[in-house]
Amino acid sequence: MPLSLVFASCPPAQVAPLLAALADHGYERFCPEHLNNPDIRCLPLGLDGTDAELYEWEIHDLYAALRRAAPQAGFAVVGGASEEGPGVLRMNHPRLGDFPANVPSENHRLSPLFTTPQITAMLARSANHPDAALRLHVALGQPWSRQFESITPGCLVAAPGWRAATPEDPQ
Repeated sequence: MPLSLVFASCPPAQVAPLLAALADHGYERFCPEHLNNPDIRCLPLGLDGTDAELYEWEIHDLYAALRRAAPQAGFAVVGGASEEGPGVLRMNHPRLGDFPANVPSENHRLSPLFTTPQITAMLARSANHPDAALRLHVALGQPWSRQFESITPGCLVAAPGWRAATPEDPQ
């Protein structure tokens, strides 16, 4: 599955751990604005397609590592659809947490794909509740997807003073 990453937000104290988790999995993110300044570590916002091809379990592992590193970050890890079937979408929302789903195609990276039984179950769970529309809105993943609608171009700079622990110098 072709890998794409999308970053919408991240608290400054979690930027460096998030970048370290990406590096641990072999993905370096470079911001054109700070490329010539090695003292600044930053996380570029927006969509970043990669050349990487991952298995589904690797998509889930990468997502879990990023979520551990930056639980209050807004991001998505997407394994695009292929001839074998739909892609994998894992979205993290700063307040709502994890939202796993499949995606239909590369053109709809952040649009969850649902089966008829899944939609029927969502409607059945929401049918007799006064907040049925809100329940369906959440079940469809719309609060997660909306965080990516208006990402301001730029980057988030890591909090000063953070450094990764090395084997010789544990923190």
